[in-house]
Amino acid sequence: MPYKVTCTLLNSWLRATDPDAGEEAFASFLDLLERKPQKDNKAMQEGRRFEDLVSQRACGLTVVCESEAEARAVAKFGQRLADAQMQVRAEKPMSVAGMDFLLVGVADALHAGILSDIKRVRRYEYGKYQFSTQHPMYMELFPEALRFDYLIFDGSYCYREKYRRGSFQPIEQTIKAFVDYLQAADLMDVYKKHWRIDE
Repeated sequence: MPYKVTCTLLNSWLRATDPDAGEEAFASFLDLLERKPQKDNKAMQEGRRFEDLVSQRACGLTVVCESEAEARAVAKFGQRLADAQMQVRAEKPMSVAGMDFLLVGVADALHAGILSDIKRVRRYEYGKYQFSTQHPMYMELFPEALRFDYLIFDGSYCYREKYRRGSFQPIEQTIKAFVDYLQAADLMDVYKKHWRIDE
């Protein structure tokens, strides 16, 4: 029986188990593990709004932005993603540590062998996404992709982080560590209950 796994779940687990993480990060991970509805905070709303603006601009639509800086960012990213396939869903079965998983993800954009993810952040430091599970997961989901780009806007400036195959840990190693953690923390039954895929 397969179990669903997403980069959102894996990233939440990594945040919760970081030595500097607080109780809030662990509580958020447990809520996600139990598939409880997630609170929609302002940062999430801003992120979705910005992503929608870029997607609309990439499709040739006129958009209304809240500032000149945002308008420049939307124009820049929209031009980069012109003619891209937007919101592309992919699934891939994978067996890890004796368990069957279904990797699931939705890429913001795919164009000319490049996967792109649109990010709206409040503060950015170079390498912010180095340890994210998103690019390893999506490069596994889209074998035709040559590169993964994070397109980032912090309210003032635009940034890009680029990752190529071989420059990061394969996603199966992260999933193996996740499985080991669930077993050690006595949380495997919780995961299996809420993330099982009934065929």
